[in-house]
Amino acid sequence: MRHGGRIKRTTQASAILVYDIGEYTKQNYGEAIKWYRKAAEKGNVDAQYCLGMCYFLGNGTSENFYESANWFRKSAEKGNINAQYRLGMQYQWGKGVPKDYSEAIKWYKKAARAGQTDAQDELKELGESW
Repeated sequence: MRHGGRIKRTTQASAILVYDIGEYTKQNYGEAIKWYRKAAEKGNVDAQYCLGMCYFLGNGTSENFYESANWFRKSAEKGNINAQYRLGMQYQWGKGVPKDYSEAIKWYKKAARAGQTDAQDELKELGESW
């Protein structure tokens, strides 16, 4: 599972590469989540996004839209455009957060203005400009 973005090279990042991507060992999402969480709790924006993706997709854990929204929000508020897009999706669908069209548009626009093409496409489909 590749999530985009770069994680600062640390022991944690090395462990993530080993377990999430399966570099040098068998892929192990459960171990990857452990390392994502350590980095995310220290404020690593990319790890926050990746942890959100694990909960969103149910990789290494049960699918949990409440948790994915929580981690996407932390990352999105710090400017991660992929997290902004995913948080917008969750508001649009009402997954883990109350269904809220205006909140979805707000996050899509932040991501789109920063160049996130999926958010731009979503806004076009919704008849919104960014």
